[in-house]
Amino acid sequence: MNEIETALSSNQPYFGHAVRGIQSGPLRYAILRSLVKGVINQEYTNSINVLEVGSWIGASALTFARSIQDFNGGDGLVTCVDKWEPYIDTSIDNGSTSQIMSLAIELNIAYTLFQHNCKCCNIEHLVEVKRGTSQDILAKLIDGKKFDVIYIDGDHRYEAVVGDILMAKKLLASGGILCGDDLEKQVHEVDLDILQKGVEEGRDTIVSGEKGYSFHPGVTLAVNEAIGEVSSYAGLWLMVNQEDGLVRLQEIEIDENIPKELLKFYPPDLFPQSKPL
Repeated sequence: MNEIETALSSNQPYFGHAVRGIQSGPLRYAILRSLVKGVINQEYTNSINVLEVGSWIGASALTFARSIQDFNGGDGLVTCVDKWEPYIDTSIDNGSTSQIMSLAIELNIAYTLFQHNCKCCNIEHLVEVKRGTSQDILAKLIDGKKFDVIYIDGDHRYEAVVGDILMAKKLLASGGILCGDDLEKQVHEVDLDILQKGVEEGRDTIVSGEKGYSFHPGVTLAVNEAIGEVSSYAGLWLMVNQEDGLVRLQEIEIDENIPKELLKFYPPDLFPQSKPL
């Protein structure tokens, strides 16, 4: 924890491995950045409103906020919904990542780092925190403004993801993007018996050595049942809200200029070649 203590005592943000601050490659954040850019380019709205379900220590919130600064002159807001309380059953999911994340929550390190990172990255004025369960918070947002981008990356268990998606559909603006993290495999790509067992046991993640892959069963089943087959790239799923409902996004021009505060925690030359979704 020394590096965390050093960061907290300085004016430097921290997204390091000690709390699993970044759990995916930079391409994931580049896609999120590009979604904001794409929505702004549609020119159907002035202020950009982003809703993020699950914020951890702020890597995606920073990406969204910095994108609003870069592409829309800072006219917009990122609403971050997270309870920052334990949600992973480490007696079932007992891998190192689950253990570290649970400890960081129990010690209030995760929320402290989130606040610290927002301040150090100068995005506090673009971030609105709503601390609580997603179902409680999202229900209170129904009669308010619509969101141009909604990103779901909270509790990965089936019931939670289904609930988040159904609520998000009601909050999404016309022409907006609904997306989420941790869809490594869609239903047609996994063994259905393994999928169902994982969902019934409430597992966050399944590592299938026999099949040679790992995935989040709750996310896989929930996305399929609440939406169907979706556009997916690098574990990120995404759909666009058009007149006839949610439709797949076929391709996206990826802007790789993710926040420099995140890049310092990656090895150089990590970006794969950009491809269509």
